[in-house]
Amino acid sequence: MELHHLFVHRPLRGQGVGQALLTGAITLSRQLEAEFLMVAAEPGNARAHAFYERAGFQAHPNQATRFQRLL
Repeated sequence: MELHHLFVHRPLRGQGVGQALLTGAITLSRQLEAEFLMVAAEPGNARAHAFYERAGFQAHPNQATRFQRLL
């Protein structure tokens, strides 16, 4: 499964909104028996990269701006 465009309105960042959305996407992916969840972040977006890595995602070996998590 692939998640496109996870954005949180700037004033709401740091309040757990992104984490709740990502957790929901992971839960739904598992319910649909997906083998993995793929997300993307812009190349220079270090904050997003760190967010996905903290959530257990690893940089996809073929595409540096994509992160994958096995389910």
